[in-house]
Amino acid sequence: MSGDFYKKYTSATLAASGTQTFFDSDGRPHTGCVYVKVCVDGTYDFLFLFANVTDTTFADGRRSVKNLRLGPWRLIRADVSVCDALEPAEDGGQRTQLLFDKSPSKDVGEGEIFSSDPVTLCVKKGQYVRVTVRFAGRVLPCHEESIIPVFRLTDNGWTPDVHVPVPAMTGCTRQVSVRVCFLGDSITQGIGTPHNSYMHYAARTAETVGYDGVAYWDIGLGYARAADAASRGVWLCKAKMNDVVSVCLGVNDIMRGHSAKDIKNSVSVTVSELKKAGCAVLLQTVPPFEYDGRQTRIWLDVNGFIRQNTVGADAVFDCSAVLGSPDRPWQARFGGHPNEEGCLLWAKALSPVLSALIEKAAERGK
Repeated sequence: MSGDFYKKYTSATLAASGTQTFFDSDGRPHTGCVYVKVCVDGTYDFLFLFANVTDTTFADGRRSVKNLRLGPWRLIRADVSVCDALEPAEDGGQRTQLLFDKSPSKDVGEGEIFSSDPVTLCVKKGQYVRVTVRFAGRVLPCHEESIIPVFRLTDNGWTPDVHVPVPAMTGCTRQVSVRVCFLGDSITQGIGTPHNSYMHYAARTAETVGYDGVAYWDIGLGYARAADAASRGVWLCKAKMNDVVSVCLGVNDIMRGHSAKDIKNSVSVTVSELKKAGCAVLLQTVPPFEYDGRQTRIWLDVNGFIRQNTVGADAVFDCSAVLGSPDRPWQARFGGHPNEEGCLLWAKALSPVLSALIEKAAERGK
């Protein structure tokens, strides 16, 4: 999508989403739906961005890797409605059919990034926008580790099932002065907090900083590596469309055997590319996790490098000071995937740093 698209449409939710990987299907039509809780109030034109290319590497990378262009599939029909609760897709709220270039269906091409046509919705903060999609194909994009509600229609009714092509962005025409992006892995996505709770640190930080003139887009995905961002693929391109980008990566690089040298290079490339795109960068240290001795040495090396900020980030935040044990900061005090308590403390400490960058970005934009 062009940069003009991202200037006109901003994220309407704190839910993390994206094309994490793919699933195999039987080619027959299936129906699924996703419930996205909005963080905005008002009447706007909404549209839904889909991507038929993977953002990041999934699991050990033997099957699904970053920047993988997925094959053709058919979007048979889609509709959207606004609801107050997780209601069956046939009930509650007025359903509005989505169009794609004025057509009710779309043949999705290999590696294609596309959006629905805009549709006007009136929403209140905390309501759900429910997107229902009927689709057919052999290999289709999905968010395997989604922590927001996704369902498939089966012979037994609606059943929780993440194997549905879901929007990578729920966008609306709410005009803001600053767009903030959270670029990270499963920790940024919110794994470790309850399903559909919106208690992960990115959401809590946004709630603390506030929405006055600011939009937030969380593109954190489980298993993501700093190396994925440094590959300069579609994932980093999404981040570049924002004014301020928080980068919190490196855990999966360490866990998957990347060297300290390689991780430092990935961090450097990521920050450099974002800066060249005009983004202000908030670089966070690699969070504590369940590291062995060798991994701990790499963690210490990489975090020492990040704190020195030779890469030229606009701000550096040491999340291990909040999340790590006092005497062993590489050990996760609130779990490798931080729980609600850890995320709240993280958000409180991070918010002033992010607020300062938002204020500077707003001034630059005037």
